[in-house]
Amino acid sequence: MIIPLETLSLVTFDKNNEKHITFLKRIINDESIKKRFTGFLSRLNSKANYGIIGKSFFVAENKELIGFIDIGLLNQEEEAVYLRGAIDKSKRGNNYGHKMLNEVSNYIFENYSNVKTIKLKIDKNNYASIKTAESCGFNYILNDYYIKSNPYLKKSHK
Repeated sequence: MIIPLETLSLVTFDKNNEKHITFLKRIINDESIKKRFTGFLSRLNSKANYGIIGKSFFVAENKELIGFIDIGLLNQEEEAVYLRGAIDKSKRGNNYGHKMLNEVSNYIFENYSNVKTIKLKIDKNNYASIKTAESCGFNYILNDYYIKSNPYLKKSHK
């Protein structure tokens, strides 16, 4: 299944697709990704019935795989979804992280009105990811967390 975004697409994992297998092996063997994203593999095959919430996807541009995104389940108490993502090492430095974060955030906010915020946890030494998050409108809150509020929800006036 392919979910079109603005310029990128979310692609569900196909265990029979050789390109998917090769890309997955490359991601798994990238130490900078593997140590931070344990657990995303189980969501790559998730059959959760919440649309894109609670699933992981490959991210593609023009059918070329460039990275992956892990979209957490909705935290009911916070009304928030946590995102984790990575761009393939060979594709970094080409603005893909910015595109991915913007397009996935916009898609979630436009299609899931129960999501009031999106949160990211970024290590304080991951300067590239911090810069990307900030350029996409995420603000630091505390303990390495960044947050962006749903711009489509009307603010209540008390």
